[in-house]
Amino acid sequence: MLKSNLTMFFVLVFLLIGSCSASTPQEVSDAIVTPDTQQYITEVGSKSGNDTQFQVYNQSLQGFPTNGSSFVVISSGNASGVNGTPQNPWMVSLFVGSGNSSTTGQYSNRNNFSYDIANIYFKIKLPKGAKTISFDWRFATSEYITTQSFWDWARAVITYAGQTYNILLLPDGKAVDLNSSASYSNTVAGNFTPKDVKYAHVTGNNQTPGVYHVTFDVSQWAGEEIELDFWVADENDGVVDSALFIDNLHITVEENNTVNAAYVPMQKTGVPMGMLAVGVLTILGGVIYSKKQ
Repeated sequence: MLKSNLTMFFVLVFLLIGSCSASTPQEVSDAIVTPDTQQYITEVGSKSGNDTQFQVYNQSLQGFPTNGSSFVVISSGNASGVNGTPQNPWMVSLFVGSGNSSTTGQYSNRNNFSYDIANIYFKIKLPKGAKTISFDWRFATSEYITTQSFWDWARAVITYAGQTYNILLLPDGKAVDLNSSASYSNTVAGNFTPKDVKYAHVTGNNQTPGVYHVTFDVSQWAGEEIELDFWVADENDGVVDSALFIDNLHITVEENNTVNAAYVPMQKTGVPMGMLAVGVLTILGGVIYSKKQ
């Protein structure tokens, strides 16, 4: 009953304040993909969520940005205006998003119905010699971290040839949701480093502090196209929000095995071809000089 009343309240508040600034999928890509990786992005878009669920930030928050001057927040609510001081749970929810399990096929980690599902996807043509894909992240929420009813969740899923791989995992190897991230998150409105966002809980403030980093081996798909989807959602309700902070999406590529122009390969005898050429020219020069004499 309490959450039903809260839902109506937050909807009314949103209608009163109007829509906030938002970021397009392309702006999201420009903000988080490293410059030398942009060339491999063939398509970027969104399968679920309103524009206001995606926001590019050009300021320092929770250790972001980690590369360049900007990063992105993807939220099950309003992604703009998350900067501020930590607040008690249920206090950061001014917008009800869009998308649910029926429209996306995405359910929570314990297979429960989910709401306000936000998605950004990247189609990536991996270059030959591609080794890894990596990015930096943090999970934030305004839910009570101890609730047993609303385990909001986030994923980063790679798809290739119909097979999916969730690569967004906590240090203990578990998929990210409210319950699994509890031991890695700060206490309510405290233990923050730094205290610069309104969310009640943010990962990387307990046990293993700091921004988390994912590195995943993609060498088996080098030269092929893969898809990377970032997902964030509310479980069992569409009221109190959670978010994913993302930056530094990068693909490492094996160095080209080309011959350096400054390097002259050795012959089987061990004599550099360059030295051999110099020797031949010296001999010829000597012969020509002797003939002139």
